[in-house]
Amino acid sequence: MDKVVVNPAKFDFKYLPAYADYILKEKLEEYVRHSIKFSKEEDLPLLRPLSRFSDEELVALSIESSREVLEALTNRRIHIHILENVRKWISNKLEIIDKDDIVAEDLSLVSFIRRKALSCFLPEYTEDRELKRELLSEIDVYTTQEELVAYNAYIRMQQDKLNKINTNLEFHESLLLEAQEISGLGSYYIDYTNPENSVVTPQMHNITGLPVFSAADAFFEHVHPEDVAMIRATWETAYSEGGNFDYTFRYLINNTEKRLHSRGLVKVVDGRPVNVRGTLKDITKEYELIERLTESEELHKQAQQLTHLGNWSWEVGTEKIVWSDEMYRIYGLQPNGAEITFGKFISLIHPDDRERRQKEIQESIDTGIVNDYTLKIVNPDGKIKILKGHGSMVFDEHQNPLKIVGTCQDITKEFYLNRELVQLNNSLSKKNHELVNINHELESFNYIASHDLQEPLRKIQIYSGRLLEQAENISDDAKQSVNKVIYSASRMQRLIADLIEFSQISAKSEAFEMVSLGQMIEEVRHNFSHLIEAQNAIFKIGPLPRVKVIHFQFVQLLTNIIGNALKYKRDGVGPELTISSKMVTEENIEAFPPSSGNYFVLRICDNGIGFDEGQKEKIFELFKRLHSSDKYSGTGIGLAICKKIVNNHNGFIRAESEKGKGSCFEIYLPENLLAE
Repeated sequence: MDKVVVNPAKFDFKYLPAYADYILKEKLEEYVRHSIKFSKEEDLPLLRPLSRFSDEELVALSIESSREVLEALTNRRIHIHILENVRKWISNKLEIIDKDDIVAEDLSLVSFIRRKALSCFLPEYTEDRELKRELLSEIDVYTTQEELVAYNAYIRMQQDKLNKINTNLEFHESLLLEAQEISGLGSYYIDYTNPENSVVTPQMHNITGLPVFSAADAFFEHVHPEDVAMIRATWETAYSEGGNFDYTFRYLINNTEKRLHSRGLVKVVDGRPVNVRGTLKDITKEYELIERLTESEELHKQAQQLTHLGNWSWEVGTEKIVWSDEMYRIYGLQPNGAEITFGKFISLIHPDDRERRQKEIQESIDTGIVNDYTLKIVNPDGKIKILKGHGSMVFDEHQNPLKIVGTCQDITKEFYLNRELVQLNNSLSKKNHELVNINHELESFNYIASHDLQEPLRKIQIYSGRLLEQAENISDDAKQSVNKVIYSASRMQRLIADLIEFSQISAKSEAFEMVSLGQMIEEVRHNFSHLIEAQNAIFKIGPLPRVKVIHFQFVQLLTNIIGNALKYKRDGVGPELTISSKMVTEENIEAFPPSSGNYFVLRICDNGIGFDEGQKEKIFELFKRLHSSDKYSGTGIGLAICKKIVNNHNGFIRAESEKGKGSCFEIYLPENLLAE
């Protein structure tokens, strides 16, 4: 925590020391009793942890601390006393109370109560009205400064707590993701009502080999053909009725067959899925181990112990159950210990699941189908475990149920890990704000595709029809129609080109390179050389540094801004551009989202027609035009491209203007993009 600072000059009092000495010598106990009385009247929260003390005990406890305060005021050492008390508070060395017992409300009320208690004895101390006024003023200054120091310390302590919480959350997130990678377990949460809240952990990609937000069709392309129908049937049931799903299947990727286990929960409201959360685990190694169990009984036992996977069999209708060694370990019993009977097995099931499991077993006997199951058990030491089981029915020659055989796995860690992962997914969903920006852009694209692009097409159809009607005798009116067709087609072509250009602007770290700003501006001037010469445009360019940027994007940025300055010039006035740069610190950056660190600013100003100050934010939005297309060509995309390019460089852009007096564009880039 930062060092606590107290300014001694704020406590240089003229009259208060003598008054404090008077209270100390003549009114100490009365002062303490007044303070306690006022504290109760104001319902001071700090009194609650002290409620175990009687009033007389509170007086006794408060005498010494009040004496110290009054002596410090008398001896003009109150700033040192405040500093020592705050340090004790921060280090939790206060007597009687814990530092966390003090809340924000205490700080204001204690200051108010102290001010009130100190003021009680003024009539007895002096009849001089001017002296009373001076003393009240100094009491206010003292209590206000003491409150300010306390509040600063309180805020810093809260910031410390918040930093520790954030650090702890990040640490646990990394542990959980690492645990997923180690265990081959991926998790996901899909929100159908608000897709941007959806979260898929990286391990899902490692397991499936697909992008994390892949469509279902891409997933089914890799599912073993014999397992597709089973998975689709499970999905249809879960997504129509809601509830849990749980299945194991084969998955083909890179000429390799995997065994995957998927389980989760679908929430359905009014017959429609709202969200689904679940896990996907690569259990290939476990299956490979099980397949090799037949080669060696020793290998069989070792594999079960490594995977916490046991096997069992039960002769239907009897008490006879056979367990492997690992089954005994799972249930907290010694291998080859007491004989396991059906009744003993049922008694080990948690009471919450006991009746359900018995019904499931009876249903398997009645139908001949053994479904996968999950249940809780209670070990002899009271430990609760979560088990996952698979089974199959063995029939006699008359197709009557003879025996149920299966495997059982301890998934306790996975179960609780999955629960923690749900919480992790919720926290990770907050980090997907970039998806919101992408959706806004897509909405703009959808809008132009369904509206603006239709207008040029409609005109092409109308005017082309007119041309066909007048084909035999081309009149001036027909020629005008043809010209409108050409104009509309040209506008549509320009609009589409700008849309494509906007969609292709992206930030790739490998594309950044160190280049000269001056050289890039010269490159843009060369491209506009004919227009600059025709308009007698003047450029005033100050010293410019080298910067690490995406070269072609930054040239496009400068082209759009300089091109606008040349386009939107005032009638009869030659364009004049001033280009300069400077460094600004974060505290000098106003009217922007929170930023950190210093910024390099490139400023480009012109003397053109300008625009209303109220439009300075809207000009960077897609398809926002401020001037008629009859006089000024354009699609309203150029400055939106500029904003996107600057965003790709972790910076921001702003504009200042006044109609008829030119415009200034400021491009802010992080300091680390400058050449050293």
